[in-house]
Amino acid sequence: MRGKRSHMFRILQWEPFDERERARVGDQAEMYARQIISRYGEGVLLRGPLVPSIDSYGRIDGYRESDFLVYTQGTVFCVEVKHYAGTITYLPRYAPRQMGYSYGFRNQRVIASYDTSKLLQIKQGRRGETVEKTYLNPLKKTRSFILLLKKYVGRIEPRFQRLYIIPVVCFSHQADIRAIYNFQEGMIQIEQLPDFFLQHRNERFAAQPSPWIAETILNKIPNWDRVLTTNGEWINGILVEPYLTFRGVDGRLYSLSHYNVIKAIKWQQTYRAAYTEMVVTYTNGASQTHYCSGGQLSLIRGERPETFNLQNLQQLVIGLANKLVL
Repeated sequence: MRGKRSHMFRILQWEPFDERERARVGDQAEMYARQIISRYGEGVLLRGPLVPSIDSYGRIDGYRESDFLVYTQGTVFCVEVKHYAGTITYLPRYAPRQMGYSYGFRNQRVIASYDTSKLLQIKQGRRGETVEKTYLNPLKKTRSFILLLKKYVGRIEPRFQRLYIIPVVCFSHQADIRAIYNFQEGMIQIEQLPDFFLQHRNERFAAQPSPWIAETILNKIPNWDRVLTTNGEWINGILVEPYLTFRGVDGRLYSLSHYNVIKAIKWQQTYRAAYTEMVVTYTNGASQTHYCSGGQLSLIRGERPETFNLQNLQQLVIGLANKLVL
């Protein structure tokens, strides 16, 4: 049974648990949730699924993202992780009410109802002051993401558009979510994910998972491109250049094929050598070895790209260009 379990739970190996990654990208809650998920049962997990947003000219003007897609217990879940601190409630709606006092009447604002489309976070600031912040309801956002994901992937795999996907939002222990907690609806603590998965177990497909669902999640849904630095840090974003250009041992510049046919690139630093061994793995399973003496690549997430020298990288995993379909 142990061999079967390791085969079925195909966690992406380029997403290790690494304290340096946690410090780098600030996703402690996501990494903890991933740890909880991967320790439980059999299934398939994809981190950071993306859906492109297309403008009226047919161009990509951004991406919608969720934290995880998980196929376990015969059911597909879309998991959103929130690392909030303080007390979390729905946003109050106030109404004036006239209150009687011994010296007359006075109007006061009282809570008349709650706006469930938004969350209110109340926490203590660094100087002891009360800080309030409003967020869109992440459960509603996750439901919206699922609709977009099914529409996008349905163009590639029509069966996916009819697939039942359950949204769930899980919060870290730093958040007091008693006011919004709802296990049935999927507003829970991270530690409750295994119980939530079990609650929605599909007996028919739990015993015999559908291969096409696993194949679609792992190989047809875009996610972030990632590099692993020689310092052991995973950094994610979107590759700026359409292909990699590097300098060979003869000093000339060479270019690889477009990233849409490449799965991953690994660099092996050779002791005291003036070059680096570079192994390119393609989406069709083929591989090539090159030797490079220099080169750069850039990732962007946000406003400014970050550039990396190839000598400072161990690995590049393509998550977007080789899966994106417009």
